[in-house]
Parts: sequence; C-alpha cells; structure tokens
Amino acid sequence: MPKINEEKREERRVIILQSAFQVFSRKGYAQASMEDIVQESGMSKGGIYHYFKSKEELFLALAEERLQKRHALLGEDQPLTSPSARLRKYLREALINLGDEGVKQEVRFAVEFWSVRARESDILKLSKPRYRQFSDDLSQILHSGVESGEFRKDLEIQATIYLILCALDGVGFVSSVMGIPPPPQSVDRFVEMILKDVLQNSNP
Repeated sequence: MPKINEEKREERRVIILQSAFQVFSRKGYAQASMEDIVQESGMSKGGIYHYFKSKEELFLALAEERLQKRHALLGEDQPLTSPSARLRKYLREALINLGDEGVKQEVRFAVEFWSVRARESDILKLSKPRYRQFSDDLSQILHSGVESGEFRKDLEIQATIYLILCALDGVGFVSSVMGIPPPPQSVDRFVEMILKDVLQNSNP
C-alpha cells in the first residue's frame, strides 16, 4: 500500500510540473501565478501547495529536471567509452536538443527568471551551486581524458568548462529567445573546435 501511495504522489507531482511548464511557456515566468497553475492542473489549491509553496519552487524543480536531462547525455551507462567520445556525445546532443521546442520554452523562461530574480541575494546564491552541478559532469570527463593521456596534460580544465557552458547557453539564448537557429553545420564545427583544443593530438 505505501508503494501505491508513493506512486500517486509522484504522479501528482509530475502533473503539477507539467502544468507549471505549460503556464510558464504560455505567459512567461513574471506574468504566471500559482492560481494559473492550479487552474491548468485541475487540482485544488491545497493539493498544489502541498508539493510546492511558490512558483519559484516550481521553476527550480523544472530547472532541476533540465539539469538531469543534460547529465544523462554523458552516457554513464557506457563506462568503457573513451573521454573524447563522451565529450563529443555530450556536446552534440546538448546542441541538437536546443532545437527541441520544449527545450526552447525552458530556455525562454529560464532567461526571464534569472534576469528578473538574480538581483535578489537569496536567488543569486542558487546560481553558483547550479553552475557547479553542470560543471562537475564536464570536469569528470576532462580529468579522465587528461589522466588517460588522451587529452593535453596542460589543459586548463576550469577555463575550458566555463567556455563550453557559456557557449551552450549563448546558443540557447540566440536560438530560443532571439529565434535564430544555429546552421546545421555549426554543431559539428563547434564540437570539432572543442576537441581540437583538448586532444593531445590536435588532429582528432
């Protein structure tokens, strides 16, 4: 019986998050309200607040889902894959996923959220641990490549991570917010540029 209850809790949580996503996508973060999300979900106000106390909590839960999706791109189920193959897969799929309409919507209201709320010290404190979560995945790949001799021993890992994450977010902004999609060849070009920089042999 407890298992059934837990399953129902998770089902309701998913419904609430899906409803919040639809509302944020349609109205934007600033204009959306908890009442909008209540109406979208068809659940009671008390039912919503039992899981999430504010639209800020809902946004952060959606952001966590996005983080987990990007984390999954690393293919941890393929432990024998080389660091360069894992890095290539991560970069390619991260860029290709930016063409997905759902991801574009996430990027739009994520940009709005951080633009509006980053002035608040309690929200700004969340940015560093979130950056660290994204960077840790790349750090593991890059350190593994250096240790195996596949990547340059003098590779500046933190600088490389920073530039990769900024580039991915930049493409997301231009594509999703400004509506200018990347040319198809830009994905391969970007991946090869990064690999050329990190590989011990600069001719990947």
